[in-house]
Amino acid sequence: AACNWLRKISNQSRQNPWVLFVSFVSPHYPLTAPEPFYKLYEHSDQLGRPMHSSTNGYAQHPMLKEIRDFWKYDEFFTDELRIEARKNYFGLISFLDDNIRQVLRALEAHNSSRDTLILYTSDHGEMLGHLGFWAKSVMYEDSVGVPLIATGSGFKRQRCDAPVSLTNINNTVLEAIGIERIADTSCLDESLQSVASSPEVPRFTFSEYHDGGTPVGYFMIREDDFKLVHYAGGHSPQLFNVRQDPWEISDLAHNPAYTQQLNQLQKRLYTLLDPNTVIEDYTRDQVALIEQLGGRERILAISEFNHTPLSNP
Repeated sequence: AACNWLRKISNQSRQNPWVLFVSFVSPHYPLTAPEPFYKLYEHSDQLGRPMHSSTNGYAQHPMLKEIRDFWKYDEFFTDELRIEARKNYFGLISFLDDNIRQVLRALEAHNSSRDTLILYTSDHGEMLGHLGFWAKSVMYEDSVGVPLIATGSGFKRQRCDAPVSLTNINNTVLEAIGIERIADTSCLDESLQSVASSPEVPRFTFSEYHDGGTPVGYFMIREDDFKLVHYAGGHSPQLFNVRQDPWEISDLAHNPAYTQQLNQLQKRLYTLLDPNTVIEDYTRDQVALIEQLGGRERILAISEFNHTPLSNP
């Protein structure tokens, strides 16, 4: 559909501005890649079992155990199925790449690739069995980290390691089309053009989770090499050095040598928002919704996890 739309406007005046949002489902569950793309990884031994699966044994945060036990995804997998799932996932990524290639070729045929701002990203990552988690829902890099490629006016060929998030895209688009940016008090609203032009400026990035599988909400702040995960309800935080410990195995929150980094990130979080107020607001809304739907027991009695595709269409 996107390629057809680009061909359709190719006969229009190039003076007319346009915007095209192209959304792909892949890579997503079910982890079943089209055969030509699965075969790219069928005999690969480099994409095997997760570095740290649920059977390896590792220190578990109580809230992470709650969310893993709620979804129970990893209970389905044997070591062989984990390998197959990962091969299919990477096959789905190659399938996605091929579709993006088709869109970019259609754009080039329109002779608009040079004066078009192109942003490529995703809404979330994928744990893919690491630490026994699948899908998203946690603050590990595999889940919160997403690809981000930007090209067009305001960007030069480079790799930028500055921390950014999807919230930066809003003002990126506004700046590109000449509309006044939406002001914010943090770097979370800074346009990507601005970030790319001064990547050395200290910045932080932020994420939060209030969805299924956990009895409390939690928040993430990352600045430089350190990441804080703050859990509501008085639960212990987590602190990781993601550069030295990319798999996030060693929690430094209770290590006295890192008290300064812990306090600094907690202060940063509370400068951005009050976690307790956020939790109170969304809990109030959820309690009202539970009552509206007939109460907790009724919901649990009829609940069924969704499937892709639907199990009972």
